[in-house]
Amino acid sequence: MPSPRGTDNLPSRNRAREPERVVDSIADRSEDVLIRNYDHRRGYDLHLTVVTYPGNTTFQKRYYLPPGEVVSECDLLPSVDCEITVTLDDAEETSGHCRIDSSPEYTAVIEIGNGTLSLTEGLYA
Repeated sequence: MPSPRGTDNLPSRNRAREPERVVDSIADRSEDVLIRNYDHRRGYDLHLTVVTYPGNTTFQKRYYLPPGEVVSECDLLPSVDCEITVTLDDAEETSGHCRIDSSPEYTAVIEIGNGTLSLTEGLYA
C-alpha cells in the first residue's frame, strides 16, 4: 500500500538531502530592498531608483503594489553605499542614503500606508 506522503519509496539518502539544500539556498540570499504596502484598501504605483556613488544609476524599477502586498528584491547589489529615491504615484517622493549589505540591518525598507511613504535602513530599526 502506498504511503500517504508518497516518500517511503525514496532511498533515505535522497530524503535527508532535500531539506538541507533548501535551507542552504535561502541562507545564501540577501534581501537588499523590502517594500510593504500596509494600506488594506488601496494599491499604489511606486518608482524605485538606486544610485551608487559617484552618481551611477545601478537599479531602477516600477512597481504596482496592491493592498497588503510585500515585494522583496534580493541580491541586487554587492555591499555598497547608495542613494535611494522612491516616488509614490508620481507625486510624493522621498530619498535617503542607505548601506546595502547582506545583513538585515543594511536592507532598505520602503513602507506605504494611508497615502504616506517612508524609507528606512534596516529590517529591525
